[in-house]
Amino acid sequence: MMPAVTPQSIEDFSLERYRPMLRLLNLEEFSLLESQAGSTPEMIADMRRQRCRIFRRYLRLLREDFGQVCLAVKLLMVHAGRGRPDLARMLIRARLQFAVGMIAVEVRLSLYRIGVGKVDGANLLRVFNHVQRELHSLIPSVAAGA
Repeated sequence: MMPAVTPQSIEDFSLERYRPMLRLLNLEEFSLLESQAGSTPEMIADMRRQRCRIFRRYLRLLREDFGQVCLAVKLLMVHAGRGRPDLARMLIRARLQFAVGMIAVEVRLSLYRIGVGKVDGANLLRVFNHVQRELHSLIPSVAAGA
């Protein structure tokens, strides 16, 4: 039995949910803390560890949501009853981009945690957003075919 894919269930996969993730590792906040009287290197390191832990939680949620959105696209493609090789290619490409992007972010996050470099999750959100837009575009065609 196919899980129900409704406009409401699709709206639950909101990109807005991940906007705070992009600010978590902002280097300016660490600079601000460093400039405060009484700030210690231990405090900075602790803040960095905490922020990395929260960022990883966001990554886990993003990975799960991305998987659900991809599954919904597949289900709607099947339900539409007509071949969409362009959509299948887009989905394969997006899954590959997301997987490579996730690996890159994980590596950068590991380095960032010890104070090296910076982390940018914006590319992962762009891939997620692209697949989500495709999902939204499928809803009218599936509804018309039903």
